[in-house]
Amino acid sequence: TVEEYAYTRVDGRRVSLGRYGDPKGYAKWKRILDEWLATHHLEQAIEPSRLTVAELADRWLDSERSRVAAGRIDPKTYAAACYAAEASVLEHAGSLATSFGPKALKTVQKRLTRTPCKTIRGRYRDAKNPPTLSRTEVNRRVNGIRQMFRWGVSEELVPPAALASLKSVPGLRAGEGRDNPARKPADPAAVRVLASELRARGHHGHALVLELLRWTGCRPEE
Repeated sequence: TVEEYAYTRVDGRRVSLGRYGDPKGYAKWKRILDEWLATHHLEQAIEPSRLTVAELADRWLDSERSRVAAGRIDPKTYAAACYAAEASVLEHAGSLATSFGPKALKTVQKRLTRTPCKTIRGRYRDAKNPPTLSRTEVNRRVNGIRQMFRWGVSEELVPPAALASLKSVPGLRAGEGRDNPARKPADPAAVRVLASELRARGHHGHALVLELLRWTGCRPEE
């Protein structure tokens, strides 16, 4: 069995909330949040030269959380932002945002390639031998950090030069990280059966789209 624990981060510090799903953990998180809000003024202007990576991450996540509440982005997008913010503050929480440059981003990128992969609830996919994050996921989190700095530039919290320097770091390419198993094409017989069933139910357009995907190999969004 795998024990699951919940954590929160306060100004770069990792705080345990106890077992995942325990009501006492939520109460503790709420108390920590209330205490933090009571001692911080979120709208207080901070000079870009004094803003830390942790402070930038806190403000960015607060903005993303408000967008979720307004229905402008879905919760999965916010979850991806949380993963990116966590990756940036693990070793650089107290660093100035203006000093977080390409070398720091490469350090984060390298560490992510060695990070065990977890499910959405925080449980290892294989507790005895957890795989590392895939190359796609590493690139997604690194791009999320760039997005965080892009938001900081738009809010005049980070100078544009900081974002420009981070764009110089290339993403991982094939062979530079763990690749997900290649997706195999669907069985043609199964596709024919499904298309026939769709037509029988009157979904002729869906059947045509399915066959188009099968024969051209294009992606659904294409």
